[in-house]
Amino acid sequence: MAADWTKAWSGRGAQRSANGREYTEAYHVNNADTAASVYTATHSDGTPFPRIGDPHPDDPLAVVNRISAPSWLGPQFAEVNVIYRTSGSRGGGASPEDPLDNETIYRPRFAVRAESTDVDVHGNPILNSAGDVFGSKPQGTYTLVGLDIIRNEPGFSIPFALGFVDKVNSDEFKIANYIIKPGQAYCANIAPERGYKLSERFVPILYSFDFHELFPGDGDPVKRSFFHHRIIDQGKRAWGYPGTRDSNPADAGVFEILDGEGKPVTTDVLLDGKGAPLKPDNYRFGGLEFDDNAGWQENPDAPPPGATIINTAVGAKALLYDRHLATPMAPLNL
Repeated sequence: MAADWTKAWSGRGAQRSANGREYTEAYHVNNADTAASVYTATHSDGTPFPRIGDPHPDDPLAVVNRISAPSWLGPQFAEVNVIYRTSGSRGGGASPEDPLDNETIYRPRFAVRAESTDVDVHGNPILNSAGDVFGSKPQGTYTLVGLDIIRNEPGFSIPFALGFVDKVNSDEFKIANYIIKPGQAYCANIAPERGYKLSERFVPILYSFDFHELFPGDGDPVKRSFFHHRIIDQGKRAWGYPGTRDSNPADAGVFEILDGEGKPVTTDVLLDGKGAPLKPDNYRFGGLEFDDNAGWQENPDAPPPGATIINTAVGAKALLYDRHLATPMAPLNL
């Protein structure tokens, strides 16, 4: 069940000062198990949870300036305070009177990373001239485009940051009016840009993101993604059945793969994504005696938990595993 929010009317407050009007609105969120699910909750009428910069429902000149970390009042039940102020909205012109109104700073960066891989840039498996996989994966380098975003905020919330750091975006969201597609951004860090005192009026918060281009595979999965583990499906064992499927279905299992001379293979054999050799006619069973009806069989538990099977240009299969959890990033309102 998706998280939903209601207003806690007893938690309302308002005050006036030389800097303008300030409102505090308390929100109760049900069916939430993480900070990220709190900030992506919706009202029963479909209204999303407030975000930085949203106007106050009764005072359009006041906008959301700060959202507190969730205060957990019970299992999957949290209270969050949302602060609205009239001194200006984020992203507006610089204001010498209030550092919280200073313009957001965007700082692009580039990073060269190295990783072991058995898939080339086009999604092809890296094989030797005989069509076998190498004993060790070759090292490759790649460049990631990054962006650091710095904006002044009233404070820093560790629980709020943990809801997004080390995660990939599961939604489409915007950064500086650029549309970021699901799975394209990795939140590397949310932290104060410098040391600060709790009594300070504002804290510069640094948001660090890495981006990569999406390469479509079969449907939604991507065949090349720096935010996933990509592993060629290969091994020295495969699934098979020793007799007829109808008579001995329970006998199916994992057996050694033998070469044409009946010897166990010494190098990994490409598999078909379902537990059998990609070229089944080139290999035999090992470990048991079989009748003429013996053959390869699909692994009923394939693909493995968490894996997505994707094709490569030469027909070999690869397994795609998530490196990071995914969460909506739109609540950051960047």
